[in-house]
Amino acid sequence: MADVVIYGVMGLSVLLMLWIVPRIVPKTPAWLLVLIALGCAALAAGFFYAYQWAGYPVLAYIDGITFGLFAVQAAFSLWLRRLAPSGEPLGARSAGESRAG
Repeated sequence: MADVVIYGVMGLSVLLMLWIVPRIVPKTPAWLLVLIALGCAALAAGFFYAYQWAGYPVLAYIDGITFGLFAVQAAFSLWLRRLAPSGEPLGARSAGESRAG
């Protein structure tokens, strides 16, 4: 019975993502990173508790850590984006710098 509930939660989350994601139109890339971080954090917590309830602790930790790392990566990218000078893409060199050769 627990397996049926887990598969139902997974299917419902996929259907929910297929319904929500195409309708999201963030105004800036920063908002997109915020949405990715929040969505991954929600999936990490939801699947962690669902797997724990079903009696799959190893899958709970693997899935929780994976989606948690996705959320941290999106938050870190947002933080790096905020540190970059405005108008300059990340990794771009300024006009005065030359390559050592």
